Amino acid sequence: MKTAPLSLIKALPHGVTSLLVAVSGGADSVALLRSLHHLAGAENLHAVHCNFHLRGSESDRDLKFVEDLCHELQVPLTVIHFNVEEYMKEHGVSLEMACRELRYAEFHKLKKELGCSRIVLGHHLDDNIETMLLNLFRGTGLRGLAAMKNDDGTLWRPLLSLSRKDILDYLHALGQPFVIDSSNLESDVKRNFIRNELLPLLATRWPGIHKSLALSQRNFRADLDILDSIEIPDGYLSAETLRQSPSPSFLIRTLLQKSGIAGGSVIVREIERAIRAGSYPRRWSLSGHEIILDRDGLSIADRPEGELSSIPDTHPFTFEQLTPTASLIATLKQHPDNNVLYTSLHPSQILFRHPQKGDRISPLGMKGSSLLSDIMKDAGLTIMQRRAIWLAVDPDGHVIWVQGLKRSRRHLLSPSSEKGYRIYIP
Repeated sequence: MKTAPLSLIKALPHGVTSLLVAVSGGADSVALLRSLHHLAGAENLHAVHCNFHLRGSESDRDLKFVEDLCHELQVPLTVIHFNVEEYMKEHGVSLEMACRELRYAEFHKLKKELGCSRIVLGHHLDDNIETMLLNLFRGTGLRGLAAMKNDDGTLWRPLLSLSRKDILDYLHALGQPFVIDSSNLESDVKRNFIRNELLPLLATRWPGIHKSLALSQRNFRADLDILDSIEIPDGYLSAETLRQSPSPSFLIRTLLQKSGIAGGSVIVREIERAIRAGSYPRRWSLSGHEIILDRDGLSIADRPEGELSSIPDTHPFTFEQLTPTASLIATLKQHPDNNVLYTSLHPSQILFRHPQKGDRISPLGMKGSSLLSDIMKDAGLTIMQRRAIWLAVDPDGHVIWVQGLKRSRRHLLSPSSEKGYRIYIP
C-alpha cells in the first residue's frame, strides 16, 4: 500500500490553536479531521456534526460513523439536530439555503461558546469550481465567480488547493473509511449534474479544465480583493460617486454587504432602476436596515423599532411545495383564486412588498400591461387598502401578483415545471 502523508495540511494559520471542525462523515471532512488530528492534536480540536434528518437511515449511519471516528481519535464531538422543513416554511427559502443558513448559524454560535479560533470546513478545489459554475448559470457577478477565501479570520478552508482525487488518494493510503451520500450520485440535483456529467464531458474536450477554471477563480479573487479594498464610507454612497462609477451595481452590492445585508440581487436592481428614473426619495426595509435613496445619494441605517417602509423584510406569507399536475393546472384555469399565488418561481426568489408609484402588471388573460393604481382604483380600494396590499415581484422587478386582485402571465405553473409552489397567508 502507498505510504500516506501524515497530513494534507502543512500548517495552522498564525496564532491559531483551538479549532471547530465540521465533520459530515464524507471523504472531505474525514480527511480534514485526520489531517488536523496529526497537525494540531486532539486536545485542540472539537468536531461538530449536523443531522438534518433528510436521508432516513443514511443520516443515522453518518452520525454513528462520525461518533465512532471521534471516539477513536479522542476528539470531543457536538451533534446538532435540525428540522429543515419547518425552517423552510418559516423563512421561505430553498432546501439548500435552509441547510446552509442553519448549519452556519450553529457553527458561529458553537465557536463562540467554545472559544475556538476558527471554524474549519472541508471545501476543496472541485467544490470551488462547481460553485462557480452554479453561480455562472444562475447569473452572477465577480463575487460569484471568485474562489472561496482560504481563511477569512473566522472560516478556514485548508483543502481548497486539493482536488477530490487528492483527498481520496490520501484516505486510501491511510486505509481510512468514510461514508458516501447516495444523493450525491443523483444527477437531477444541479450541483451533482455539474459534478457527475458536465465537468467529465468538458474534460474530454479540454483535459486541463479543472486547472484552468481554478486559475480563473484565483484571478477573479485577486481582482475582487482589490475592488473590496476601495474605501466606501460606512453606510453611504454619494450621488456623484454613483453617477461616475462604471459599475454602480457593484458599489451598491458592496455597500449592502458591508452593512450586513446579504445577497439582495432584487433590491440592487430596484435601487438601480430608481436611480435611472430619478425617482427620489425612495425607502426600503431589508434585514433590519433602512435603505434610503435621495438626491444626495444612497444611505443605510438601522431601522427604527416598529417603523414601516415600502419593502418590509418580514411578510405574512407561507408556502407549500407541490407537483404541477395536469389536473391541478386545469383546475387553476377553470377556478382562478387571486388570494393564493401558484407559481413555478421558488419563494426565495420573490420579493414581497407594498405598491410603489408607477408599478405595472401584465395581467393574465389580457394583452399589454396595466398600472396597479388603475387596477386598485377600479377595485374600489381605499387609500389605506392600497398602501397595505401585498405584491409579489420576480428577480427582474416584474410584479407577478397583486394579492386578491390580479395574477400576471409570468412564472405560471405548467406541465413542464419541475416544481410548483402555493404561496398564501395561513
